[in-house]
Amino acid sequence: MLNALTEFTKNPTIAAVAGLVVGALGSEFAPKLRQAFERRYIEPRKRHRQVLLDQAAWFEERAQKLTEFAIQLRREPEADKFRLAQLVSRLERTDSVWAIKHENIDDLVTAADEKNKACHKNAAECQRCAEEVARKMWWD
Repeated sequence: MLNALTEFTKNPTIAAVAGLVVGALGSEFAPKLRQAFERRYIEPRKRHRQVLLDQAAWFEERAQKLTEFAIQLRREPEADKFRLAQLVSRLERTDSVWAIKHENIDDLVTAADEKNKACHKNAAECQRCAEEVARKMWWD
């Protein structure tokens, strides 16, 4: 096969005609080939990257709510059950479930700070994974 190819390209006229045919066919099929490539490889990775970015934004929003919650608890160390329930209701559903179980405000502040750190860590991890997906989108 390689010998036939080298013999084929030795004749400049045949090589020029073959180049024109490949160029004409390539220009006709190139947009369709690119669209098929993007549909198969690029678009799923774009959607995956967007899911990771949405998760990172959710973790950041959750961390912000936990920060505000801990600050308000520090301001009102002797909050009654009604005020505590009001503060807990502003949290995300997953956080309000564990927060309502705590009766000691100091423990609740400590737990909120720990969850806040975990949320920031998870948001950073989601961002890193999204960047990795974006990098692999074009280079793999």
